[in-house]
Amino acid sequence: MRRILIVDDEKQMVRTLTDIVRLHGWKADAAYSGETAVEAVGKRDYSVVLMDVRMAGITGVEALKEMKAIRPGIRVILMTAYTATEILAEAEREGALRILSKPVALPGLLEVLEQATKESRCVLVVDDD
Repeated sequence: MRRILIVDDEKQMVRTLTDIVRLHGWKADAAYSGETAVEAVGKRDYSVVLMDVRMAGITGVEALKEMKAIRPGIRVILMTAYTATEILAEAEREGALRILSKPVALPGLLEVLEQATKESRCVLVVDDD
């Protein structure tokens, strides 16, 4: 089952996105801060995390760094209404899968989520024989 964590300090945004992804077959959890999102990632493995960049407390980029420390292969898609290029460049360096503009175009979001879960993860198998 595909599970997503949706993170935004705007509760209505989280509710709306959660409802939409659930209609498309996802199990969805909600978090309203970067700190709560990092805790959730520590407890559960998500197919993908959809997170706002600007939130009270730690930013989405800071939360992304902490999530990568816990789960190096985690897939994180960031959303932002701002075009602060230094923040976006840092997000890309930290391994954000995608950065979407807000308001999020729903067909585009659903397509990105499908792609994120289809991309294969590389596995290195080491054998001493």
